[in-house]
Amino acid sequence: MRKKVRIRSSILLKKAGTCALITLFALTFLFESFYLGYAQNSTSETNFDIIVNSKSGKVPVSPLIPAEIMDVYFPEGKNYVVPEDSRIARYVKKAKEYESENNHGAAARYYITAYKRIKNSAMAPFLMFKYASLQSNIRISINALKSLIDEYPDFSLINGARFYLAEKLYLTRNYNEAGIYLRDIIEDEKKGGSIFTPFALRFLGILSVKDKKWGKAEEYFKESIILILESRTPEYRYYLLKDYIDLSLCYSAKGERDKAERLLLTVYKMSDFEDVRIEALYRLFEMYKNGGKEDLSSKVAGVLITDYPNSLYANQLKKDYGQDLSDKGTVELLDSIYDPSIFEKSFLEKLEGKIGIENTDKPTSEDMGKVESGFMIQLGSFKNEENANKLAEKLKRMGYNPIIVTAIINGETVIRVRIGYFSSRGEAERELATLNNKGYSGFIIGK
Repeated sequence: MRKKVRIRSSILLKKAGTCALITLFALTFLFESFYLGYAQNSTSETNFDIIVNSKSGKVPVSPLIPAEIMDVYFPEGKNYVVPEDSRIARYVKKAKEYESENNHGAAARYYITAYKRIKNSAMAPFLMFKYASLQSNIRISINALKSLIDEYPDFSLINGARFYLAEKLYLTRNYNEAGIYLRDIIEDEKKGGSIFTPFALRFLGILSVKDKKWGKAEEYFKESIILILESRTPEYRYYLLKDYIDLSLCYSAKGERDKAERLLLTVYKMSDFEDVRIEALYRLFEMYKNGGKEDLSSKVAGVLITDYPNSLYANQLKKDYGQDLSDKGTVELLDSIYDPSIFEKSFLEKLEGKIGIENTDKPTSEDMGKVESGFMIQLGSFKNEENANKLAEKLKRMGYNPIIVTAIINGETVIRVRIGYFSSRGEAERELATLNNKGYSGFIIGK
């Protein structure tokens, strides 16, 4: 009988640990949904999460920080360092065992015991960080992180701890305090490197939206966009597109709806992430709805419900309206924006009217004819023909048959390098994922 009780207790502990982890993960993933509906005076009082699955781009675990940074700087990461020392070996071993069983409370106790034994060593903060991350009580976690930052200012992962703490403070609605730690990250990284800065800026933009400081939020999102573009890191494309959606909220709130509309339409057209396309549609719907454009808002809602019927946004719309909007027709606007410069620094200047901008940046008529027969992947856009030919040669050596398309944009010749044709978007998405793994970034063009 006692054996059965012990077994049941163990199962309950595992379940409790798993639930705590899932709750924390869900809270982290709800960051953006808290402020998006608030910012736009959503037609619904319900705040709902973004869609996790994507038919093309791989959606990151966190809406705030890339996986490759999390893996090194956060305790849950694949490459996070747990100190090895004979003085604490048995405690760390036991902590890892409990952690693998999802018994995070017991794991935390062993990590803090190990920490106390080497408190004055350079390894200590690594253990304290693990302890803080395993706490189901968010207040205890916050206090542990504050102690870590105060006691170990030279900790090699100090900015990871600051960002982690800012997330926790956001969840407890301590927005001003969260902002302090994010600004500390930015100040610290001015000394060299810019690992967290683009994402700290984005987070500060989110906090500014919460306070309805639209001008400040706009500045933060633009700074984040520029740094992400300058990094030329394909894995950051998701956060770039999310920055653009957030920036559209600022434009809309300030009454600059033309900018917001163009931005959302461009994101919808150019995104290789399904959840980003869905969110762009919903924000467009909200903007039209709040702006009194009922016909356009209904049509956008119809597109969202028809094309993404299982998304939470579509389900929310059907619930709010109590009717099927899928027969409302299509929106011509949704096919009118084709602008690859969204992945270049010049895009913001075009959007702000600082340099010339055409009504649409569509493919040439010859190109349009080709697109109708299937999907293509664009891997480069150049003003220099030699650079375009170099990329084409590399693609040939990889076994592709590159297509070179020339277009006139704002009076200048632009040479685009593409591969194709693919019979379905899914086929193109799989090929793009393969290219991404090889270090090439691009996007899909097609019907």
